[in-house]
Amino acid sequence: MALLSPAITVSVACGVLVLYVISRLLRGKGYRRPLPPGPKGLPVLGNINDLPKPGELECHHWLKHKDLYGPISSVTVLGQTMVIMNDPGIAFDLLRDRSAIYSSRPSQIFGGEIVGWDNSTAMSPYSEIWKMHRKNITKVASTNTSVTMFNRVQEAESAHFLLNLLDSPSDLFGHIRKEAGSVILKITYGYTTESHGRDPFVDLANAAVAGFSEAVVPGKWLVDTIPFLRYLPDGFPGTAFKKTGRQMAATLNQCVEQPYEFVKQQMREERHKISFLSQAIEHIGSDKEMEFVHKWSALSLFTGGADTTVISLMVFFLAMSVFPEVQKNAEEELDRVIGSHRLPVSEDPLRLWAYLTLARQRTPTEATESPKAA
Repeated sequence: MALLSPAITVSVACGVLVLYVISRLLRGKGYRRPLPPGPKGLPVLGNINDLPKPGELECHHWLKHKDLYGPISSVTVLGQTMVIMNDPGIAFDLLRDRSAIYSSRPSQIFGGEIVGWDNSTAMSPYSEIWKMHRKNITKVASTNTSVTMFNRVQEAESAHFLLNLLDSPSDLFGHIRKEAGSVILKITYGYTTESHGRDPFVDLANAAVAGFSEAVVPGKWLVDTIPFLRYLPDGFPGTAFKKTGRQMAATLNQCVEQPYEFVKQQMREERHKISFLSQAIEHIGSDKEMEFVHKWSALSLFTGGADTTVISLMVFFLAMSVFPEVQKNAEEELDRVIGSHRLPVSEDPLRLWAYLTLARQRTPTEATESPKAA
């Protein structure tokens, strides 16, 4: 089949763009509920000039809206509206206390349908499938057996983390990623990572999470704004996203299938460890529908847990470095309660964990005060 000439390609692309603009303008004349205040936008393009500039921290950029437009504001870019909440009270009221109304997720063409993240718990709309995900996770992950296992895994991997950190202290962030990935892999799949060096499943999770962070950025992918671009052949103007999407989808598929097949193989050979997935398969069943739910709810635990844990630990280490007096007090409390001959475990006195939790919560916002022992 002969390729279209550049002139025809450009003409088709321009015609498609004109039709899109006309449809947007006609749709914009219909009834719309009032949005929170925000900057005035351009015709069709909207607030495209009000997005964060390259290299600018998004949190700093959107914080300016609080002074300009109040605690809740909005911007609309190419027909997509984003609501910015700069008040924790409003955020908790809407997203926690009224979660039945606001707990669904916006539909995304690129990150959701093309890459495939719309099957995950975090990206799935509020539906019966989403409820099955939550029920699946709650039924297995909230048991006493799961909590006890989680504590034991945390203790073992904390020791591995400290040994690796002692061996190569310059690679702190790498060790944090490895420790977080090891814990969540053990809990979710019963998989034990390599003690030293990189692990293929940890690397796979990191690649999938990095792809997710890029795939769901609002306004980054033109196909989210002009959905019919996905039906154009490769090579047309505006279709470069297709190759990237296929690569991300392949990585995500590996992240879903490979750990799942590992657990199934271990169960067939009757040498599997207790894990979220093995318990889900044993207690809930694994027909075709439930197998799909098991795969994606496990993937959601795997990638989501590893990502949030890494961020929390990195911020904690940063805070302890910036505020050494808090670190010193925590160290003294550890030595006083358990001595210097062992690491803390989950059975240690509650007052120790209350103190350490307080130290974590009070940094960096209240770091000028050292927390008192509980």
